[in-house]
Amino acid sequence: MNIIRESMNTQFGWLTSALVLVMPPIISITVTLYLRCIIGPLGCIVIFPAVYVLSLFVSISGVTYLIRIFKDAGRHKKEDTQEERTRQLEQLVNKLTQENELLKKGIQRQ
Repeated sequence: MNIIRESMNTQFGWLTSALVLVMPPIISITVTLYLRCIIGPLGCIVIFPAVYVLSLFVSISGVTYLIRIFKDAGRHKKEDTQEERTRQLEQLVNKLTQENELLKKGIQRQ
């Protein structure tokens, strides 16, 4: 449930959570109905839970992987903007220091 809670804090979190909760039953019902002709009704009763658990695992793993990718991508952009902002502030401090020294020299000459 942490994965669903974690995905809700993303931009399209409600959609992600809905897909994780809705897709496994749909996939397992579809696969079971498709295999009904081959393995029979008793085989469907046995295979349905296995397909459900497998599709749930794949859905949760996929969502976790995508959430981590998007979080890492956002983090890199944020770090880049912070580095750029720091660089700009350092340049501004250097400029102010030079202007301050220039003003001090001007005052001393008077």
